[in-house]
Amino acid sequence: MKTVFSDLDGTIIFSHRHEIGERVLVEKLNGKPQAYMTVKGYDALQRFGNKWFIPVTSRTIAQYRRIHFFKDNREPDYALLDNGGVLLKDGKVDIEWLYKTKELFQ
Repeated sequence: MKTVFSDLDGTIIFSHRHEIGERVLVEKLNGKPQAYMTVKGYDALQRFGNKWFIPVTSRTIAQYRRIHFFKDNREPDYALLDNGGVLLKDGKVDIEWLYKTKELFQ
């Protein structure tokens, strides 16, 4: 199985303001629908699984945690957030990655 890295907003998830046809709700904000995936994309992601899908996004941790990619609420094993500044491993911030990325910008 190959690993897929994917941007989120406007790539595999779409704002509630955009018409994308048949869709699945994947994000709420303050109880209101915020973002959707196409049914086709959502179904493909279910088959692909959380071990082989790595989201890459400019979203913060809080923004990212609102998204539910999988029917059983699993999270991807890894996610690269904040434009690459934060790496999540099994839902937790990789502190070594965080310190190394901060060193790059000092």
